[in-house]
Amino acid sequence: MGAAADVTDGYGVQLMAAGKVNLSLEVLGRRADGYHEIRSVMMTVGLADRVRVGVAEDAGIEVECDDPEVEPGSGNLAYRAADVLRRACGIRRGARIALAKRIPVGGGMGGGSSDAAAVMVGLNRLWGCGLGRSQLVRLGARVGSDVPFFFHAPSAIVCGRGERVDPISMQWSGWAVLVRSLGGVSTRAVYARWLDKGGLRSPIDRAVFSAARSADALAPAMRNDLEPAVFEVAPQVRQVHRALAAMGRATFRVSGAGSVLFDLFDSRQSADAFAERVRAEGIGAMVATVAAPQEVTAEEKHAWKSPT
Repeated sequence: MGAAADVTDGYGVQLMAAGKVNLSLEVLGRRADGYHEIRSVMMTVGLADRVRVGVAEDAGIEVECDDPEVEPGSGNLAYRAADVLRRACGIRRGARIALAKRIPVGGGMGGGSSDAAAVMVGLNRLWGCGLGRSQLVRLGARVGSDVPFFFHAPSAIVCGRGERVDPISMQWSGWAVLVRSLGGVSTRAVYARWLDKGGLRSPIDRAVFSAARSADALAPAMRNDLEPAVFEVAPQVRQVHRALAAMGRATFRVSGAGSVLFDLFDSRQSADAFAERVRAEGIGAMVATVAAPQEVTAEEKHAWKSPT
């Protein structure tokens, strides 16, 4: 989670909520509670939403967002995060939440979940709840499956339906090129298609992710069991993947069940050079070069650029 800063425009706290990519994602089957059992290595990257949180004079929860695709009401994860925290702590005051979106909706980068975690961090401070991280993790699991991870960023192995998080320390750090295809992808539709086709199952090699010092060393361990289902549900993502492979980068992976594909580079220079080639070829809807895995900075939050 990015560092909080005081603000003076009616909001008490501002945070940068980083997006994530799934370096590896295994889907092990459907659980009795209707969720899916997963094992995944997640890593935050330097693309973030700006989340501003304030205390409301009344008891209501108000969410505003600059992206029309985001539901501002009770269906929004940021709203649910505030409501869950308020009920758990017996808070009678309300909250004002403003989201400036940079993480694409339906991109598989966990933007809504990261926003929710940021809201809980901010309101925990403003409401004086005094909860520790383990308590926030438990409450976050009630809000959404990916929320607990964002309390353990920048990298972790995530299991169960997302509620079991085991942080890992990675030797590698570098850059990710993100390529977004047109439109978002329905997570529900992707999991439904996966159930039709069955999933690939192989254990995560934790040692590879912990010890690798280069993008080439990480590449063989990077996989996503949902990728074939994403390609069937959203053919435009498959088309982008094929175009990137034709450029010599078949190592691009889908993040989660979304519309964003990513690959890792050891240097900013090589990442920028490839991103420029992608833009010149007109591949995808948006392209970004972002740091990984590290805390986001203000100058990186506007990283998306359109192809030329």
